[in-house]
Amino acid sequence: MKRVFICSEVSFPRGGATANYIEYLALALIAGGYNPIVIGEGKSNEAVFDNNTRIYKGIEYYNFPLKKEVSRYKIKRFIDANFYSGTQIVSILKKLDLSSDDYIIFYTSNCFTIDRVWKYAEQQGTMASMCITEHHRKSEFESKLLYWRYCYSFKHSISKTKSVFPISRYLEDFYKNKGCRTLLLPIMSNPYEYSFEIDKSDKKINFIYSGAAFNKDSFHTMLKSFLLLTDQEKNNVHFHLTGVKKEKLLKYLGDQAGMLEELSSVLTIHPWLEYDQLVELMKQMDYLFIARESNQTTAANFPSKVPELMCYGVVPLVSHVGDYTEIYLEDGVDSLIFDGCTAEVGVQALRRAIQLPPEMRIKMRENARRTAEEKFYYGIWAEKIITFIEKCREEGAS
Repeated sequence: MKRVFICSEVSFPRGGATANYIEYLALALIAGGYNPIVIGEGKSNEAVFDNNTRIYKGIEYYNFPLKKEVSRYKIKRFIDANFYSGTQIVSILKKLDLSSDDYIIFYTSNCFTIDRVWKYAEQQGTMASMCITEHHRKSEFESKLLYWRYCYSFKHSISKTKSVFPISRYLEDFYKNKGCRTLLLPIMSNPYEYSFEIDKSDKKINFIYSGAAFNKDSFHTMLKSFLLLTDQEKNNVHFHLTGVKKEKLLKYLGDQAGMLEELSSVLTIHPWLEYDQLVELMKQMDYLFIARESNQTTAANFPSKVPELMCYGVVPLVSHVGDYTEIYLEDGVDSLIFDGCTAEVGVQALRRAIQLPPEMRIKMRENARRTAEEKFYYGIWAEKIITFIEKCREEGAS
């Protein structure tokens, strides 16, 4: 069975949205008859051991330990941290006897890691592809060094293999213009991992936002939208925030933090839930609420929470921005899509969701689940991914 090494700087499994992306990519490779091996960074919490090999859902994986920052010089720490990951990944690849029969898929925006591992792969005659899911703005970086590293990676390192899995057409166009072969690949999911039932009893209408993507999603807009509802409307709804600490949200909101107290009757913040608890909560939700500005970051990105929540029949109530609203979702069928990112627009979107007849809401939840099965299930992407890899092999060998 052909091996594909997925090389990243992510804690696998369950290390957040990036780890989930890697999980479904690996499962698609398994469905296509390949043997994926994930190399990441951090702790290895979930595994079944087979001959001292960590296995998660049939995926073999190796996590190298986090780098300890020991130097008191900032530039020295920066260099050590950036070259460390590539060295660790190469060390694991050597132990596993990387050869020209193998394949590598990178999921990192660290040019130092990419260049170190790609140099070793070329020496072994191993071909590779890159996954790219973001195009960040300068304002999202804490230092000029990190921004420089990201820009260099985005413009130069990621295109080195001439083979890219972009998550959006925005990114696909960029790398096609750099002469890369591309396969447009959305965030995948597994709608069959948990049971699917819709609670049809009369209850409050539940909205959820999962995660803490302050650089992409507008919490101000979402919270203000609920504030603008009438008291009667507020009595019929509840808004759940998961994966975000209240302290962090208060800091983000700044002088508008008083909104949390004003919304205390309709808002529940879940800073941390065990995964099984999160799944049970998601099963009870009616709508996923995401308000986003239209900019470089959101045009390039594809929120993993969209297919994840649709697996449980949760209907996306989302701003019209990005590929998920353009080519995957259908307004009024499996989702409710609104233009703009203001509270005035947001409250009208909430009212549209609230005023849907119960039978229509149930039908849309069923349609959302069907979309997860037909467009985002990793199994339907397996053949396309394998075909893409094999074509890249053929081109590289010619």
